[in-house]
Amino acid sequence: MKNRWFNFLLFICLVCSWAGAEQKPKNVILLIGDGLGVNQRIATSSYLGRPLEMDGGIKTLISTHSANSAVTDSAAAATALATGKKTNNGMLSISPDGKVLPTILERAGDLGMATGLVATSTITHATPAAFAAHRQNRNDELGVALDFFANKVDLLFGGGRELFLPPAKGGKRTDGKDLIAEFQRAGYYYLEQKAQLEELKALPAIGLFTDAGFPYAIENDGTLPTMHDLTKKALELLSQSPSGFFLMVEGSQIDWTCHANDPAATLFEIVAFDEAVAEALDFAKTHPDTLVIVVGDHETGGLKLDDGDPRALRSMKTSSRKLAQILNQNRNKAHELFCDYTGICPLPEELEKLMRTGNLEAAISKFLSEEAGLKWSTGGHSGAPLPLTAFGSGAELFREATDNTHVPQLVAESLGIEL
Repeated sequence: MKNRWFNFLLFICLVCSWAGAEQKPKNVILLIGDGLGVNQRIATSSYLGRPLEMDGGIKTLISTHSANSAVTDSAAAATALATGKKTNNGMLSISPDGKVLPTILERAGDLGMATGLVATSTITHATPAAFAAHRQNRNDELGVALDFFANKVDLLFGGGRELFLPPAKGGKRTDGKDLIAEFQRAGYYYLEQKAQLEELKALPAIGLFTDAGFPYAIENDGTLPTMHDLTKKALELLSQSPSGFFLMVEGSQIDWTCHANDPAATLFEIVAFDEAVAEALDFAKTHPDTLVIVVGDHETGGLKLDDGDPRALRSMKTSSRKLAQILNQNRNKAHELFCDYTGICPLPEELEKLMRTGNLEAAISKFLSEEAGLKWSTGGHSGAPLPLTAFGSGAELFREATDNTHVPQLVAESLGIEL
């Protein structure tokens, strides 16, 4: 009788021990909001009137300086997030002294995990490039495309079709290669239309939906897939891997709208990114062996919050740059069109003053920012610390993160591998 009770208690203790142990993640989803700082998150939450999906979970702040500058560029920041090492601005997963730095995506691939990159810039742009390419200069996007092919990344979704094609086929490849054809010969499914996403059922796959980068999310007329669409399909396909997967999703255009100091386009872009985050979190709910991390690479625009309410921009129908084009083409109807496209009606003399400026796009952005209580201190990057949030299996480790290099180091630790 004693033995039976002893065995029963031993069993209960083992169960408790197993339940309390930190589960090793099978899947890792890293979502990077390019240019996404603290105030961008706060302003977008105010705009929506609710917390962002990305603002739950484990929270911390990280520093972002590069090896040679207090203010990083996207290449050095992405290198830190991909390799756990600092490098100079402009360099992609290459150390300042020229050594190749292995990336967390490459290490995941070595484990047999499926790998994927999703972006709304060209897929060869700095952030996605740093995870599967090694280049001295971030502008060598033609070389990045070659590295992607050599690295056999299982899933590539983004823009930049012209960087994979020779001039004879409307592309920009100076080596004459048709990399799309080479990917297809290697067994990749190729797609360039939104409708083809639904039809795609297996990997490997490469989707190049625009010649260059995507338009801003606020300008998407429905013909292009959204970040949510791309993330959902990527998760559907990558989850077929019995060995798990590593996926990086970049909200690329947040950076571009912040560079332009365009308040409405920025808020809309962050909402679109947060919808991709929501898809990742929904996936993690049904796949509890999934780690989800949300972080920026640097802050862009030096955004500050002033008196006002970002909800004033809820009626915006397009970006400042598109609105400037529309007004310039229809100057006799400018006031009517401004009211219609923004939901904000300036006095006729106020609009006339805007129309007389040398840079109408910038003037519109400044006017709308003031209406929403937003101020920009730069058109470039800042060195502000960034919020990081983590969810799911292995998320507790990220309480320790204080620098961008810690992100891949902690992912590697959670997977039980060396980086």
